[in-house]
Amino acid sequence: MTTKNKKRRESKSISLWNGVCVLALLIIGTAYVFQMSSVTQRGYQMRELELAVEDLELEGEQLKVNVAESTSLANVSERMKILGFTEPSEITYISGLDSVAIR
Repeated sequence: MTTKNKKRRESKSISLWNGVCVLALLIIGTAYVFQMSSVTQRGYQMRELELAVEDLELEGEQLKVNVAESTSLANVSERMKILGFTEPSEITYISGLDSVAIR
């Protein structure tokens, strides 16, 4: 009778360990799936941010071109004509030690 009890205990022990192992595998598998999902989500976020950076860099380059075009001599002289500026007929230079720019 004692051998039957031992076998039953061993059988229960083995089934308990099997249940623990299955539960551990389920927990590990679930954690793995959540981790992979998180990593994938971060990858998509990083790609979106990289695209935003590329767009901003392109916009910055376009703004630099616009500034260069706006400050070119041709555009400045054209705007001067539109605003009614004229060429000076006489230029007077101020010189002396009392000037603010001289140190």
